[in-house]
Amino acid sequence: MRHATCIAFALTLALSGCDLSNELFEEDQLFVRAVPTVDDVRTEHPTSRDDEGELTDEDGARGGDFVPAAIPPQARAIAEGVNGQVFYFLGLVQWVRNQPITTRGRDRRIWGPYPVEAEDGDVLGSVRMVVTRDPDAPRLFEYVVVYSWDAAEDVDEETEWDPVLYGEFSRGGGGGLLREGVGSYCFEADLATGHDPSWASGGRMCVEHQRIGDRITLWVELYDWLLEDGSRTRLSYFFNHREDRGGVLEYVTREDLVGGDGLRETLATRVRWRVGGPGRADLLLSGGSLLGGAVPATECWGPQVQRLFWIVGPAEEPFELYGDPAECTFPDREDVREVD
Repeated sequence: MRHATCIAFALTLALSGCDLSNELFEEDQLFVRAVPTVDDVRTEHPTSRDDEGELTDEDGARGGDFVPAAIPPQARAIAEGVNGQVFYFLGLVQWVRNQPITTRGRDRRIWGPYPVEAEDGDVLGSVRMVVTRDPDAPRLFEYVVVYSWDAAEDVDEETEWDPVLYGEFSRGGGGGLLREGVGSYCFEADLATGHDPSWASGGRMCVEHQRIGDRITLWVELYDWLLEDGSRTRLSYFFNHREDRGGVLEYVTREDLVGGDGLRETLATRVRWRVGGPGRADLLLSGGSLLGGAVPATECWGPQVQRLFWIVGPAEEPFELYGDPAECTFPDREDVREVD
């Protein structure tokens, strides 16, 4: 009956010559695009583009006898890990967004509720997404993805919903409706895991993202984030990339790097690179067994990720030294900050 009604409505519009159906489609598309996609939040790393600027998963060819750089593989692992976490929610959001819109209002669209199924087919509950437009700022949208333990057919006004993801997004703020956007969101992994154990993560992830022109900027904060060993930590990450001009990564890791005494040192890293891979990483090791001290370090590498320069400690009396600083594609050290 519902499909027959929709078909009759569409035929009426077509026979009357009214363009309301086109207007409705275009209006729906504004709400469809009001949540970020992978392209809005994608992170790259020094080895993610070859000399032609194409995305690749392979490191450059490594001919000859050289010392491989240590930081680019680490930056790659960090970037891919962040991508995995940032994209984590997109599968759910994309799936919901691909379903038919169930409720329309002047400044609101609702998808669902739709059943959430486990791998064995058991229904775990329901999911719904609500996208709301600011009537005073028509480019600005707020969105929320909510979970419920109730099956979709049992949802009513008394249903309790958990907001597992919420954010705001302004698409096309710089003039490009599809390409550009600015926004932020938080993902409550503990709530999502409570409904679907296959998420296998915990904590809160908050992301701020901008895609303006050919520049993508990303800030990621992981609060009380669940690690594979069952412990929880806080992680911070910053990414800035401009197409065909390289990029910048900043991240902080905490682990026992000195002495093996169980005390965790903080290693703050700032990585810069140009298209084709050559780059520089400035590091600062502090805390833990260093007892309030701090040790600087720098590594530079070429387009095939070979180490050109490496220094640990002050320039006047380094603990380790390799190569010539004149080989660095970025000649000067930059301040390394703990971005959290």
